[in-house]
Amino acid sequence: MTRVASLALALPCAIALLLVPAVASAHDEPGPQRADNKTGEVGSEGAEKEEPEPPWEFSADVIGGATTTDVLTAGRPARIELPPLNVFDSTRVSAYTFLFGIERHLGERFTVGARMPFIAADLSSRTGVAEDRSVALAGNLELEGSFVIARGRSWNLVASLGVALPTGGGKEPPTAAEVAADPAKRFEYRSHDLFAAAHAASATLGSYDSALFEPGNLGIVPQISANFRFSELTITPTLKVENLIDVTGDANETYINEIVGGVRAGFRVTRAFEPGVHVWFRDLHEQTHSDSSSSAVGVVEPYLRFHLGAFKPAVSAILPFAGDLADSKTFGVRAGFVAEF
Repeated sequence: MTRVASLALALPCAIALLLVPAVASAHDEPGPQRADNKTGEVGSEGAEKEEPEPPWEFSADVIGGATTTDVLTAGRPARIELPPLNVFDSTRVSAYTFLFGIERHLGERFTVGARMPFIAADLSSRTGVAEDRSVALAGNLELEGSFVIARGRSWNLVASLGVALPTGGGKEPPTAAEVAADPAKRFEYRSHDLFAAAHAASATLGSYDSALFEPGNLGIVPQISANFRFSELTITPTLKVENLIDVTGDANETYINEIVGGVRAGFRVTRAFEPGVHVWFRDLHEQTHSDSSSSAVGVVEPYLRFHLGAFKPAVSAILPFAGDLADSKTFGVRAGFVAEF
C-alpha cells in the first residue's frame, strides 16, 4: 500500500471529523457529555445521564501476541576467542504487554492523563542459529491532554495532544552495512533484543500507539476524534499524527512520521453488552541520515465491551490484514477494563 493510497484512506476520516459536527449542530441541542480523551467516545447514556461523571478513570489492558522480525544475534555460545556470528536472524517474538493508564477529568471539557506499557517477550530463532531467550522492559511514558472543542446532544469533537517521553529500554541495532564493515565486532545484543521486543509489542497492537514503544524517541502526537450516536449505534472516526524524534543521535532514523486514521463502530445490543469493530490504517514514513522510506498497514479489531456501571471490561482480537504486519503473520489478543471513580 503506497503512502498516497494510505492518505486517501485517511481522508474520509478527516472529512467526517471536520464536516459532520457542523451538520449535526443544525438539529442538535448541547447535552452534558464527556468524551474519552483517546477515542473521543462519549458515554452511551449521553444526554440521558445528567449527574456528574466520576473525576478519575483508570484503565488496564493485557495484550498478548506474536510477530516475526529479523534480530541481530551473535549466534549460539562458542569459545570466547571465536568471533560472533553476527547475523540478522529471522525470529518469532511473542510479546505480552501490560498497558496502564490514568485520567483526571477537569470539568466537562478538559482531561489530562498518563499511560505506560510494560513488556515481557520471548524470542525464538526460526533457523536455529540462536538460542531462545526472554526479556522484560518498560516502554515510554506518555502524558496527554484533551479538550472537547464542540458538542451536541448526540455528538462531540475532541482534540488531544500526547507527549511520549523516551523512558523505554532497548537500542536500535546497527545496519547490515555497519555489521559487514566489522564482522567480528561484538554488539549490544541484549539491548537489540529489548528493541525487538518493544517493536513486537507495538506490532501486536496493530502499530496504533507506536510512540509508546519506540526506544530513544520523543513522541509528539496530536489527534482529533469525533463521536456520533444514533440510538444504540456509536461511530467514532479518529485521525492522529505520531511524530517520533530521535534524541539519542545513534538511531538510523532521525525522524519517524506515522499517520493513523480509523473508525470505531459499536452497537448496544443490551444496556450492558456492546459488540463492535475498530478498523484503522497506518502510514509510516522514516527519514534516515541519507534516505527515506515508507510503508503502510491495515488492521481490524473486533471487540466485545460490557457496561457494568463504573466498570467496563472488554476483549478483542487485533488482526492485521494488509502491509508488513500481515506479511509477518502478526496478531494480538487484548483483554482489559476501564474503571471510573
